[in-house]
Amino acid sequence: MNDTKQRRLHATLRILFAVTATLAMLLQIAAFLTSVEANTNYYENGSVFPILSAGFALLAAAIGSVDAFVFPPRATMPAKRIGFATLPSAIGFAVAGIHLLLMKTTTLGMICAILLLAAAIYCVLDLFNLRQYDQALACLGFTGIIGCMLLTGYHYFDSTIEMNAPCKVLLQIALLCAMLFFTSEVRFKMNTPAPRLSRMLCTWMIASGAIAALPMIFAYLFGTIDRADYLTGAILILGVTVTAAIRLVSLYTGASDETAAEPEDDTTDTTI
Repeated sequence: MNDTKQRRLHATLRILFAVTATLAMLLQIAAFLTSVEANTNYYENGSVFPILSAGFALLAAAIGSVDAFVFPPRATMPAKRIGFATLPSAIGFAVAGIHLLLMKTTTLGMICAILLLAAAIYCVLDLFNLRQYDQALACLGFTGIIGCMLLTGYHYFDSTIEMNAPCKVLLQIALLCAMLFFTSEVRFKMNTPAPRLSRMLCTWMIASGAIAALPMIFAYLFGTIDRADYLTGAILILGVTVTAAIRLVSLYTGASDETAAEPEDDTTDTTI
């Protein structure tokens, strides 16, 4: 495949990814606002919006994976960083962590809150591009991974919401994708970037965030969901989704706010 055809292929895949993820988000908003039965947290029988939303989200994730691995660019991919990208995640982690602390919830919830606040600190420190402290920051970055894992467990064991309620399932899926996404963030700090894997995980995060972030926020604002911890969880997912979108653009374009004088020894991963 010549370079022109390859560029057109990637452009087509990226447009399809953006369209399908947007459709998934809009359909999920419609599902929450029109198809959830009052006082049950479940969809009405025969509702098509949830099925279409899930289908488009899965299709978006599949397209992103194909773009990352099946048709990889012939040239090496840059793995540079955009420093402000973690600001939305910092806000999301802080909101979710502070809310759990104020709730004075279970021991699991309190541990989770501390880890989420530590993850927010990591995201703030990442804004300053402290390259000389990357190894230490990588250790702190694991708090985001563990925090998302424990928050998933916190909602899983929440007996006040049905185990397979759509709001619970969608939030847990998005939190698991956030956990995977932050593994790629930590890899950058450990100087072992995997651009293709990072691109795929970014698309997974965006696809899952599309059906769990803004839709759940709208559902709370319009009274479909009345749990504030699900609202703050959705805000966390929204922040991480925005970070993933910025990372994805930087991997697509090689954009960076680093100075040209800095070394570029972390530009590629030749395998993944």
